[in-house]
Amino acid sequence: MMEKDNDVYVIGHKNPDMDSICAAIAYARFKNLTDRKRNYIAARCGHLNNQCTNYLQAFSIPKPLYMTDSFIHVDDVFTKTDVVLYQSDPIYKLVSVFEDDKYAYSVIPVFKDSKFRTLLTKESIATYFLNVSNAKKREEIIFNPSSWEEGIGGHFLKKSDSDESFKALLMIGCMERTEVVERIRSVKRNGRKIVFITGNRIDTINLAISERVDAVIVTGISREDELKIKLDGYKGSVFISYGDTSQTIRLLRLCQSVSLLHDEVFPAVKRKTLYEDAKMTLFSKGLKALAVEEEDGSFAGFLTRRNFLYKPKRSFILVDHNERDQGIDGIEEADIVEIIDHHRFNSGKTTTPIFINAEPVGSTCTIVWEIYKRRHIRIDRETAIVLLGGLVSDTVFLKSPTATAVDRKAYQDLLGISGLTEKDLSEVIYSNYRKFEDLDSDKAVSSDFKIYTENGIKFGVGQVEVVGMPELKGSPKVAELLQSLERIKDFQFLSFAMLMVSDTQTASSVLLSTTTKATDNLQYVRISDGVFDMPGVISRKKQLLPELLRALAE
Repeated sequence: MMEKDNDVYVIGHKNPDMDSICAAIAYARFKNLTDRKRNYIAARCGHLNNQCTNYLQAFSIPKPLYMTDSFIHVDDVFTKTDVVLYQSDPIYKLVSVFEDDKYAYSVIPVFKDSKFRTLLTKESIATYFLNVSNAKKREEIIFNPSSWEEGIGGHFLKKSDSDESFKALLMIGCMERTEVVERIRSVKRNGRKIVFITGNRIDTINLAISERVDAVIVTGISREDELKIKLDGYKGSVFISYGDTSQTIRLLRLCQSVSLLHDEVFPAVKRKTLYEDAKMTLFSKGLKALAVEEEDGSFAGFLTRRNFLYKPKRSFILVDHNERDQGIDGIEEADIVEIIDHHRFNSGKTTTPIFINAEPVGSTCTIVWEIYKRRHIRIDRETAIVLLGGLVSDTVFLKSPTATAVDRKAYQDLLGISGLTEKDLSEVIYSNYRKFEDLDSDKAVSSDFKIYTENGIKFGVGQVEVVGMPELKGSPKVAELLQSLERIKDFQFLSFAMLMVSDTQTASSVLLSTTTKATDNLQYVRISDGVFDMPGVISRKKQLLPELLRALAE
């Protein structure tokens, strides 16, 4: 079953930027310092952009955990066990496992050599013995003398040269001498082997040996020195059982190999299989269990109906976003326990009241800094560097109109704790900025792309920062970027898609857009088809988005 119910993932939006990543790292650290009951893990639901990668590497800060989705998988609920059997093991080992109170499962994995073969259930044992008891013909048993001492309880008076298992009829020596001989010879004429079991009857024992039965089991011996058995020339085994005849016969059946039991083939699922898919496979086919495999096909564990009695949920704290369209896939099935954000609010319903800290500041990292200060939690140097990264990236070193007095105060405080200078930060932050002409069009469009829904219209807006802006009329790069916007629009089923290209040197931007009537109402100068000049605009959240929503409303 899921062992991570205590984990809470602190996660930003898809296509994470610096503020999203840095806020997740710093807030997870805060929560682990203030709440010892749960384990908070910084996470991300997208690959890091180059700027963020370089920043974390420059200061040796570990990347947040990468998560593809928040759905529950087989990996979260399946059963692992070190208890396994092999096909050659006797049935009594299987029974002893099920009888052990410490083994709480209804199935046991069975291997052949090192390869997983099947799962055996308690029903496997019952089915086998019911079939045996209902059989009208005489039962042949596969005897494995090597398991008799442990399985029956006793010792060998004489052991055959061969330890191999063999199939034979079990014959009980409680008949008259002539009938014993006739039955032994009748069976042997048909080419079948015999295991002869009898009590302390010396004449009967010697008779069976003289008729060359394959093994003799003697029960009810109190004094072994009274046995006067003629073993000269006999090649079979003579076994002394410590139990009575009825008990010995019962245990003999349990000494057979588990490979005789009902060998049902259970379908296998991978650890990454979705919980609901595995559940449907189990119940729709009326199965009692499923095997679970690693990606390479090796055995990992199993699932039974018990594993599906309770569906766990992952818990998340959302940072730098609150709209579910921007969040990790499957977030609607998870528990959102907190939201820390500085964007407009358009969150869905939550099942319980939660803590929300949403403020109109320039960076989510500024809010996280405030939370540390409010709780009087010391910010160490590495955490200060983390928070600085998100703050200066999102506010363009406080040049963005989104920057507030709180952001400036946070910046000065964190800069002092970090021991860095503004030049140090600038060199790391801007080291990866490219010229407009050098942009990879698809990456530029998708690396920081956010999807919004307004009045039933679904659209997306990306943003990329460059150093210097060339002449855009007739630019081949503009044509490439517009084509990339068309592709992401079609792929995400959007009404339109836009890209805001911001110049960090001039604190201005240009807007590229697929065809939409919304651009007719924008208060920006059209440079060419799908290209607009936005002097002094560098904030998607505070400048572009409000203007775009106004244009859509008209």
